[in-house]
Formats: sequence, structure tokens, C-alpha cells
Amino acid sequence: MADNVLIDASDADDCLRLVPERKDTRWDRRLVLFMRVISIVWLVKGLSSWLIIMGIWSPHAPFYTAPLGYQSTVIYFAVTDPVAAIGMWIATQWGGILWLLAIVTNAILAFSFPRIIPGGVVAPYVYIVLVICYLVLSTLAARKGA
Repeated sequence: MADNVLIDASDADDCLRLVPERKDTRWDRRLVLFMRVISIVWLVKGLSSWLIIMGIWSPHAPFYTAPLGYQSTVIYFAVTDPVAAIGMWIATQWGGILWLLAIVTNAILAFSFPRIIPGGVVAPYVYIVLVICYLVLSTLAARKGA
């Protein structure tokens, strides 16, 4: 029996076939590297939200005195950013999807409320570039024979 072989039992004729396993390409490796770098940045971003909640690094003295919209935004990113970072680190599909949700939400909020989201008006443009890089790398990694 050959190495790097998967058994495909998805045919309707109940017949098992040996299918060659898809090998990692250079684009797969680049995508995983990109995801790992982004995961570190997003973990730091999520931990900074927790620092704000704990009152260590907050523009408002106790966090509970902040406006409700600000509290909701910080709590949302304190939960989604670390979870997305973990998913990106282990290079899962749900990690990429959750990261895209977090980054699109962050970009929309940064455009709408630039004083609430750190980075001001520049951050959404950086996020757009990151999303484009992720989508291009994902597309190149998904091509067969690349």
C-alpha cells in the first residue's frame, strides 16, 4: 500500500477507493504562517480588552462607569478576539471565519465610531488590507496543484 493515501467511502456504490492525499503546498505554508502571525496580534488585542475591563489600562477609572456602548464593544472584543486568535493559531476554518467576523465588526465600528475603537480612521484600511491578504492566500492555498 502506498504512503499518503486516504480511503474515500463517499461514493454511492459502497466501494472503497484509495485516493492520493493532497500535499501541503508553499501557499498552504504561507497561509498558516500568516494565520499564526495574525493570531499573535489578535491575542494581544483581546488581552488589551481584558486589561480595559479590569481597569488596568482604561480611559475610564472603573470600567462600569464607562458608557454602555463602550462597555459592550470592549466586552465583545474581549471574547471574540482571543477565541479567533486560538482558531487562527491552529489554522482552522472556524478560526478564519471568526477572525473575519471580528475584523469586519472592528472595521465597521472604527468607521462609525472612531473614538471608541483604537487606531482611529487608519485601522479600517489596515483591516481591509489584512482581509484581502487572507482571502488571496486562502484562494491560492485551495487551488489544486499549486
